[in-house]
Amino acid sequence: MTSSSPPVSSPRIAPSAYIAMLTALGLSMDEARPDWRAEVKDRLRAFRRAVATALVAAE
Repeated sequence: MTSSSPPVSSPRIAPSAYIAMLTALGLSMDEARPDWRAEVKDRLRAFRRAVATALVAAE
């Protein structure tokens, strides 16, 4: 695999964690959505910004 992101079947993260994350984001692995990674990235944008802000404030 040439992608820098870990595969969905990564042994480090349980499949149930992926399912729970998708459910929390309003997505389902049962839907045929070839752009699901982009949707997840977009829906997590606010969370990533909040974490980055907290990290900068903690320095």
